[in-house]
Amino acid sequence: MTLYAIAVILINLVLQAVITLVTIVTFGLGMLCMTPLMLLLYPVMFLSIVWMEQAVNGIIIDKMEIMDAIKQGWHIIRNNLLSIVLVMVVVYFGVGMVSGIIILPMMVPFMVLPLSFMEGEPNLTIISISLLCSVAFGPLFALINGWAMAFTKSAWVLTYLRLTRPVNEPQPVLQETTT
Repeated sequence: MTLYAIAVILINLVLQAVITLVTIVTFGLGMLCMTPLMLLLYPVMFLSIVWMEQAVNGIIIDKMEIMDAIKQGWHIIRNNLLSIVLVMVVVYFGVGMVSGIIILPMMVPFMVLPLSFMEGEPNLTIISISLLCSVAFGPLFALINGWAMAFTKSAWVLTYLRLTRPVNEPQPVLQETTT
């Protein structure tokens, strides 16, 4: 996963350097031409994240080696592109919308904080209320983020299991553990 992150960062840096160079050489006109390329990078980044998720699932579930899991993840995406894209849209945009709607009221203290500095003297009442609300919303934010992460990982594990197992094979069922 670290090598994947490093590769993505290097590719991003190279693309940003090229875009910056083209923008400087063309006095900003190149930025207009590069905007569609930058917009096309979003689906590519989402698909590369899904590729990594499927590779990690192959390592954990099927106990594969890293290169075999990467190949397996690529085959899953290539052979089931429509299904993967549909799950990707539902999971990432759905979780993003739900999390965003829930987290938006928690962002109000951060949005109000700059208003305390509009006059010559900082308004300590607004600053203290904003900081107290921020501290109070911290655990709730962590809980929502944890829910979103657990849901996303579970959805990709189930997608991996559905796409790699034969149709007639029984699917895993969650069972309650006894202690």
